[in-house]
Amino acid sequence: MANNEVTINPQGASNGVAQWKAAATTTNSNWETSLQKITDLQAKAPWGNDDAGATFAGSYEEGKKFPTDPIAAELVKKVVDTGPNVETALEHSLGSDKSQASKVKWKK
Repeated sequence: MANNEVTINPQGASNGVAQWKAAATTTNSNWETSLQKITDLQAKAPWGNDDAGATFAGSYEEGKKFPTDPIAAELVKKVVDTGPNVETALEHSLGSDKSQASKVKWKK
């Protein structure tokens, strides 16, 4: 391969995208499961009902969301979205290559 060209191995790219999608599905599932576990544990109010527990709960539950929740959710979404985005880019690139190749007149 020359320094000014890019070659895509369609099968290798397809395999890579499939692996990415599988990993993204697992990541998303793990995220949702973990978030639900945290929610379930928080609902049990393990800090108690005494004065100290009430003080802790007031600080702990302030806003009901942790600063990392939206950041982590966005990161997981980006991981999940990357597979289809790469797949689309590959399809467009390979389609363009095929279209351009059909216009080339080969000399015999």
